[in-house]
Amino acid sequence: ASVVVPRRRFLPVKTTADLFILRSDLVRKNPDGSVEIVGTAVQNGIPRINLGPAYDTIDRFTALIPSVPSILNLRSLFITGEVRFGTGVRLDGRVEIHSASTEGLDLSDTVLSDCILNQHPDGTITQTPNYG
Repeated sequence: ASVVVPRRRFLPVKTTADLFILRSDLVRKNPDGSVEIVGTAVQNGIPRINLGPAYDTIDRFTALIPSVPSILNLRSLFITGEVRFGTGVRLDGRVEIHSASTEGLDLSDTVLSDCILNQHPDGTITQTPNYG
């Protein structure tokens, strides 16, 4: 015999990108144990998240993302390299973050909206618009 669990009671977590969404402000955990999607994802669907190989294990994910950014208005996120998220980060629209530095990139208290953020090997950072 099998048990049928309604979709509103859980969100499948198969990857660290799924875990990123589940831990975010895009998912409301209700007192009855159910979960629901909030924000623009209700109309637009869950954002596409690609965290890259630096986040493949739960230990690396937890070390690099101790505080999940606000993603209520996010459409997509693409990360290469090591990017550490501190508190106060909000991601809106289409965001790409690339870190080529061996030190990685630390983000806190910032808003990134429809942009491509590049940290170059020498540590310099450039930001350009992301038109999608």
